[in-house]
Amino acid sequence: MKNIVTSIGTFTTGDLLADAVGRYALALAHAYDSAVIEVPYLTAQGTLQRAELRVGWLVDIGIVTAEGDQDEVIDTDALRILDDCCEELERDRWPQLPPEQSWAYWETVL
Repeated sequence: MKNIVTSIGTFTTGDLLADAVGRYALALAHAYDSAVIEVPYLTAQGTLQRAELRVGWLVDIGIVTAEGDQDEVIDTDALRILDDCCEELERDRWPQLPPEQSWAYWETVL
């Protein structure tokens, strides 16, 4: 299990779902875009709920390993949607900037 940590709270979900959220957030950030996604998570009482989270450009989230031994949250539909959206972004929308215009290049120059 992993926690998705946001400014509005922490959401405990399955490893694959949390990793997919992180991957999609990064792909959106690279495309200078954001989106609202729906993620299943376990409450502190152990009930399954769904949260709508904004991820992507200028949105801070963290993915960390959760403590405890809860059952893994698995939602194949949510995982498929996240993977499909991410693959589309990675294939079609990442800006193709020359290295000298990349933010990573400017960090080494400054």
